[in-house]
Amino acid sequence: MRMKKTGKQVAILVDEYDKPLLQTMGVNEALNEQYRNELKAFYSVIKTCDEYIRFAFLTGVTKFSKISIFSDLNNLKDISLHETYAGICGITQKELEDNFEPEIQALAERQGLDYPQAIAALKQWYDGYLFHPAGEGMYNPFSLLNAFDYKEIKSFWFSTGTPTFLVNFLKEAHYFIPDLDGNVELDESGLQTYRAVAQDALPILFQAGYLTIKEYISDIRLYRLGFPNDEVRYGFFENLLPAYSDVPFGQTGVWVGRFVQDIRKGDVNGFMERMQALIAGISYDNFSSKELKLREQNYQTAVYLIFALMGQFVQTEVHCYSTAMDGGCSTQQRCFGSAETPMFFVKQKSKTF
Repeated sequence: MRMKKTGKQVAILVDEYDKPLLQTMGVNEALNEQYRNELKAFYSVIKTCDEYIRFAFLTGVTKFSKISIFSDLNNLKDISLHETYAGICGITQKELEDNFEPEIQALAERQGLDYPQAIAALKQWYDGYLFHPAGEGMYNPFSLLNAFDYKEIKSFWFSTGTPTFLVNFLKEAHYFIPDLDGNVELDESGLQTYRAVAQDALPILFQAGYLTIKEYISDIRLYRLGFPNDEVRYGFFENLLPAYSDVPFGQTGVWVGRFVQDIRKGDVNGFMERMQALIAGISYDNFSSKELKLREQNYQTAVYLIFALMGQFVQTEVHCYSTAMDGGCSTQQRCFGSAETPMFFVKQKSKTF
C-alpha cells in the first residue's frame, strides 16, 4: 500500500521474531504449535511481497528449521556466522576504550579500582562473545551500559532468569554440566540448527548467548564452545542450581554466601555439614538401581555448581570426572582441598587445613 502511494519500497524491521515460541516452548506445546503456524503465515508474506520490500531485517534467539516457520521464507540470508557482520551486535575493546573513558573512570572511583583494573573487571564480566572465528571479541552492550549507569560490576543480563525449557532440556538429557565451560564441540551445521528436543540443547545455548565460540579447529571444521564471560557463567549456574538441588529458586546467592562465610571463617565442619544437607536434599527416586551413574551425576552437578559459584568470592577449583570429583578452595589465609590429591596451590603464603 505504501509503495503504491509513494512509489518507494519499504523496510521491515522485526526484533525478537521468535519470542512467542520461546515463551511457550516446553510449557504449552499446543499453544506453541498454534503460534508456529500463525507466524509461518505472517512471515511468508515477506516473500510474496518481495517486489515492494527494499530491505528486511529479522532478529531473534533461534533459527527454526526450514520445515517449520521459515519453509516459505527462503529468500532471507542468515548472517549469524558471517564474518562481515561479526561486529554488529556488540562493543569492541577499542570502541570501549575510545568512547567510554569518563564512564570507566567513574566506575573505577566508585569501586575503589584504578583505571586498568576497571577495564579488566569489565572485560572479565561482559566481554568474550565471538560470532566468527576471524571476528573480534564483543562486549554485551546491555550489560556494559548498565554497569556504567549503576557504577557496579554485577549481573544484568540474567535479571529475567534462564528459560525453563533450557533447564529441563539439560536435565532430561542428563547433560554433564561441567563440560559446558569450554569442553563442548559442534560443527557449523550444528550451530545453526534447532529442534525442540533435549538432545539438541547445545545449538540453542549457543544461539541464545549462553555459549560462544572459544576456538575453531579448522582442519576438522569444529567449533569449541564455552561461556563468554563471568556474567553468563555465574548467572547460568545460579539458575541451574535449584533444578539439581532443593535450593529454592531465587535463593542461590544466599546458599552460596553461607558456604563462602564458612570458608572465610575456617569452619570446615560447618561447610561439610551444609554440603551434606545439600546432597541429602537431592531427589534420587526418579532413578532405578541400574541408573546409579545418573544419580551420582546429579550429586556431582550440585556440588560442582556450588564450588563454581563460590568462585565469585574465593579462589576455587573443581575437577569432575565420570567416576569422581575433586575440589578445593582458598582465601588469602586458608587453603582447603584433598590431602591425598591437592587440587591447586596458592602462591601467597597460606595456612593449609
